[in-house]
Parts: sequence; C-alpha cells; structure tokens
Amino acid sequence: MLRPSITWRITLLFAALSSTVLITVGTIAGLSVERHFAEEDIAEIHGKLELIRYALQKIESVSALKSVPSQLNDALIGHHALSVAVYTATGEKIYGRGEANFPNTIIDQRSLSGGSEEAKLYKWRDGSQTYRGLAVSMSSHDKQSPTLIVAIALDIAHHQKFITRFNQTLWLALIIGILLMSLLGWLAVRRGLSPIRDFDHLTQIITANRLSERLKVESLPKELMHMAESFNKMLSRLEKSFQRLSDFSSDLAHELRTPVSNLMTQTQVMLAKPRSLEDYQEILISNLEEYDRLARMVSDMLFLAKAENDLIIPHREPIDLAKEVAQLIEFYEPLTEEKCIQMVSHGATIISGDKLMIRRAINNLMSNAIQHTPIDQVITVDIRVKDEKKICLIIENPCADIDKEHLDRLFDRFYHIDPSRQGNNAGAGLGLAITKSIIEVHGGGISVSTKSGRIRFEFWMMQA
Repeated sequence: MLRPSITWRITLLFAALSSTVLITVGTIAGLSVERHFAEEDIAEIHGKLELIRYALQKIESVSALKSVPSQLNDALIGHHALSVAVYTATGEKIYGRGEANFPNTIIDQRSLSGGSEEAKLYKWRDGSQTYRGLAVSMSSHDKQSPTLIVAIALDIAHHQKFITRFNQTLWLALIIGILLMSLLGWLAVRRGLSPIRDFDHLTQIITANRLSERLKVESLPKELMHMAESFNKMLSRLEKSFQRLSDFSSDLAHELRTPVSNLMTQTQVMLAKPRSLEDYQEILISNLEEYDRLARMVSDMLFLAKAENDLIIPHREPIDLAKEVAQLIEFYEPLTEEKCIQMVSHGATIISGDKLMIRRAINNLMSNAIQHTPIDQVITVDIRVKDEKKICLIIENPCADIDKEHLDRLFDRFYHIDPSRQGNNAGAGLGLAITKSIIEVHGGGISVSTKSGRIRFEFWMMQA
C-alpha cells in the first residue's frame, strides 16, 4: 500500500484547514450581505407602514376608504416595486396595489404577539418574482371594522440578482483562493522540509570512507537544529568507533604477525642444517615463550570481547582492598628494589567484587606504574571513601607529560603512546583495556589524568 508522504499529508491538512476558514468567512459574508438587504427592506417597509397608518387614521369609515384610494396611492407614489393590500377583519379586500399575491401564511403572521416587524418578515416566490413582506393589524375609526389588516411587500428581484452575482463571485474567489492556498502550502511545506531531504541525501552518501561528512547546523531551522546536532554527534561517534576498529584490526594483525614471524624464522633457521640436541631444546623453549605470548593475547582478546558484550558476570565477595594492595606491593618488591622505586599505600576499606578480577585490575595498574616510573621515585596507592559508599583507588606515579589525545586513548586495545616500543617488552597494549573492562563489569568507572609531571589512574566502585 502506497503511503502518502509528509509533504502531501501537511499540504492536505493545510488545504482542509484553509478551506474551512475560507468557506466559513464566505458563508458569513454572504449572510451579512443578505441580512443587510433585509434590514434595508424592513426599513423601507416600516416607513411605508407609517405612511399607510397615517392615511388610515384620517379615514372615518370603510366606505370612505373605498372612496378615497387616491390618498394611499399618493402616499405610495414613486415606489413601483411596492405591493400593498388592505383587508377587513373578515378578510374582505378593500385596497390593493402592486403585483404581489399575498399568501395566507403572511396574513396569519400578523397575529404573532411580541414579535418585531423584522421577525414577521416573510420571503416568498411568485412565478419569476421574489417578494419580501409582512402583514400587520391597524386600528381605524370605523366602528364596524375597528381593525384592518395591512399586507405590504417589496419586489426584491434586484436584491436577489445582486446577491446571486455576489455569491457566484464570492464562491469563485473562494475556490481560486483554496486552490492557490493549497499550492502555496505545498510549496511552503516542500521548502520547509528541504533540511530533511538534506538528511536523506547525507545518509545516502555516507560510507565507511565518508564518515567525516556533517550537516550544516547553522543553516537549519531551530526545530531541526537539535536533531541535526544529534545526527552529527552520532556520525562523530561512528567515525571514532570505526577509526578505533580499524586501528584495532591493524594492531591485532601486527601483534600476531610478530610472534608468528619469529616462530617461522627460528624454525627455518633450525631446519637449514643439522643441529645438536641442545639447539633443538633451546629453540623449542623460545617457541614455547612465543606460544605462551600468543595464548595470553588470545585469552585477553576473548576476555575483552566477553566484557564488551556483557557476557562476564563477576562473582561477588567481600574484598579487603588494603590487603590486596599490600600483597601486590610485596609481589613487586624485588622489581621495585632493582629499579630503586618505592611504593607506599594509604587507606583501607572493603568492596564487593570478584577477587581475581579486581586483583588483576590493580596488578595491571601497578605494573604499568612501575614500568614508567623513573629511578628513585615514589609510587603512591591511596584508598579513599567518597560520597558515603563510593570507594576510590588511586595509583599515582611520576611520568613525563602526556598529550590529551594520548590520554583519551590509553584504555584502547593495542594502543601505545610510542609506536616504536610496540612489540618490545612493553607488552601488547591490552592491560589498561582489560582493567577498564573489569571495573565497568563491576559497575564502576576509571579515569586517567596528568598534573605537574605525575600521572594518576583513579577507579571507583561502590562500597560493600
């Protein structure tokens, strides 16, 4: 089923509303014109009734009226469209003038009590003529007929002709106006929806290689600015995510190529000529180290994949953070003594989480701190309680200044600030990414900042 477009829907709605308004205005205008002529007719009829009433009051008897019709004719001279008839109470017609045949209905209306002359006004057709008139009762001085019925009517053919032409012109103008309003409405809606067509055009041209395209927010109407900004932000997130995914794929290929290349090279060298048993054992030990490195990398990647898809549900148990930190400091003591580095910790509290995963997260941060701390410097580990039940663990060590663009990507997989160190003993670049995943699956968060030559990693979790 073909569904109408938004342009046609709004255009039809606009046309319906404008038609309703124009028809209402046209109807009111037509009724006003007709009412105006009715008021003019009643004013003229009222004036003639006063003349007739004045003339009848001077007549002493009905016989006198029959003998002096010229009085009424003189009073009504010059009004060719006027018809007048005078009846006695018994219905005898004693005077008549004009071409109108008064229907019984108009005669009966004279008895309406409390009605105005306008309310008694009656319009009827007689052949090709249209009349508007009324009938009223008037008193006379004739004792035999004290009440006379006076019917009066105006031939309003000229009024009707004008009203007919006026209505024809008015409704023709209304039809043209409705069509014109509908056309202008369609043009206005089409122009007003042009930003949406820009949206459509942009969505059609966006590809993986053109994620940098953006909508021009400043040229959009106010109602669409927020949607355009949200759309541009979505494109920015997609561009950033796609770039990270591209970098990840490149880094992953590079990380896997190095150990595989080492294994192939060593194997080819060993096969080039006969070797001693010690040589074979040495190369197998070296290959085992590379296999171990590959196994750890695959395991870490699998862990990150599960964490990002919410497939890791940590086992919850009380964890003494101070005890875990102390054990790791003791574990790294030979290494810190070798590098003349001191590690100190402050604070103590209990959190709820998976002990092995939390230990791995703290271990990654401490290992990273030891690796980048210069000789004879101090690494501090602070355990703090913030916002009542919020626990923070802060690891801070001296470090060279790091640009913000690197800080924002320190938790990315395979990310190295110095690419030249990639593939050396610096590791695969998965430690901080794993730490971030562990903290987040526990409902916490982690951040990194630098200040005055020191780098500070801070993660928070809810207190047990």
